[in-house]
Formats: sequence, structure tokens, C-alpha cells
Amino acid sequence: MNTLSPIKARDGTLLYRRFLNDTIYKIESQIPSPYLVLDHGENSFSLQKNLSNKEIDDSELEGKLSNYAINQLYLENSTHQLVFFFNKATPYFGIKNKKSDKSVLIEFMNFENDITFTQNFAFTHVSDDSFIATVDPAFIFMNKLDTSAYPARMKEILKTLEEGDNPILLISKFKF
Repeated sequence: MNTLSPIKARDGTLLYRRFLNDTIYKIESQIPSPYLVLDHGENSFSLQKNLSNKEIDDSELEGKLSNYAINQLYLENSTHQLVFFFNKATPYFGIKNKKSDKSVLIEFMNFENDITFTQNFAFTHVSDDSFIATVDPAFIFMNKLDTSAYPARMKEILKTLEEGDNPILLISKFKF
């Protein structure tokens, strides 16, 4: 079983996702049980539905997967759930407000942060009601705007920023 790194929910619940599976599991008393199912409808990939008992090599599997929605990252904080996935090779963020049950689907290339004005960033962790993302400074230099275009916080960072520096951390909150 290939798994991704487990995450710890705010209440202490340990969550993990098996590779190629749309179910997030929680571990309680050393027993995994379904916590959340990420249903991509007709774009969901299923080993049973798509491959049956047929033997398949890794390159053939990779080719088949490019036609389906494949989850890459799941994060949850006190207010929202976030999943990053590829659907037919296009990256998306799905974000759900846990209180109102409202959801938004955002194509990754249309999701620009308001500090560095880059699309190239990655959510990595959660903290209370925030998501933590990183931006590689190389993308800032690649897309560099006139310094006056950036907000005051970014102007301070630009004064000392070099292309090979460590990633910039961004704290993100969703307001819907």
C-alpha cells in the first residue's frame, strides 16, 4: 500500500489518504475508517472499474490516470477543507467551508496570491484557521513587477530577497 504523509487534524485525529484512492481515512484505536470521500463523479478513477483484474505496467497506468481526477493533497483546518487535484492533467483546488458547506473549485493557474502576485505556490500545512503556503523566490524574479506594484509587506521582503533564497511562507485564510 502506497500512502502519502499523514496529517493531524486540529482535534488530534490522524488522517491519511491511500494513493489512488479518493477516501481520506482517520485512525481511531489503531483502526482506519473512512473520514471523507472526495467524489469526482464520472472523472473518478477506480482500479476495479478501470482495470478489473488486468495486469498493467506503471507507464500504462500513468497514461490511464491522465484521463481522471487524481488527488494530490488534502489539508483541513478549523474552518475549511482543501484538496489539490489534477483533472485531465489540469491542476485544481477544491475548497469547502465546513460550517456553511459552500464549496469553490479554482483552476490552479487562475489562483494568484495577493502578496507575491505569483501563481506558482504550494499549500503545505495548516495552523488553526489558516493554511500555510510557500512561494519559491525564483518565480518572483521570473515574473517580477515594478516594486511599487507590490503591497508594503512584500516590498520589505524584496529589499533583501535573492533568487536562491528559501521559500517565502504565506498565511492564507479563505473568507467564504
